[in-house]
Amino acid sequence: MPCRQQSGFSLIELLVIIAIVAAIAVFCVVSVDDARRQSRDLKRVADVRQLQMSLELFNDDHNGYPTEVSPVVLGDGNFRALCAGGFKAACSPGELVGQGIVPRAPQPVDGNCTHEANEYLYQTPGGKTEFRITFCLGKRTGELAPGLHIATPSGIK
Repeated sequence: MPCRQQSGFSLIELLVIIAIVAAIAVFCVVSVDDARRQSRDLKRVADVRQLQMSLELFNDDHNGYPTEVSPVVLGDGNFRALCAGGFKAACSPGELVGQGIVPRAPQPVDGNCTHEANEYLYQTPGGKTEFRITFCLGKRTGELAPGLHIATPSGIK
């Protein structure tokens, strides 16, 4: 009887290939998730820096910052646009715009930040002469450590 050669893979070879593919898939999913978290933190920092610049331009034009004694959530409700009259839900037609659309903080919450801390909270504790934007980072972003930060006219702390 002649010896027949079998073509194809054995069961063990198939199981090894499946295990390797599964390990690669897990690695890719973890890497993509970490990249998404990092991009949300980068967006938070970029948003706050843009808001700082817009508020400085507003200050130059109106001799002060939009007054909000208690903290308000930027990008929500009546605080979605920075117009000539301060923060509003939307600017009127023809109204000089400081920053047409105020960004909201990206979701979901990252790191040890709470849902409440994952907002851009704006207030002017010293009246029209200074502002504070409080926000939270999930991971180290550049020179900023994870956790709560406060943006003021002098920078981000």
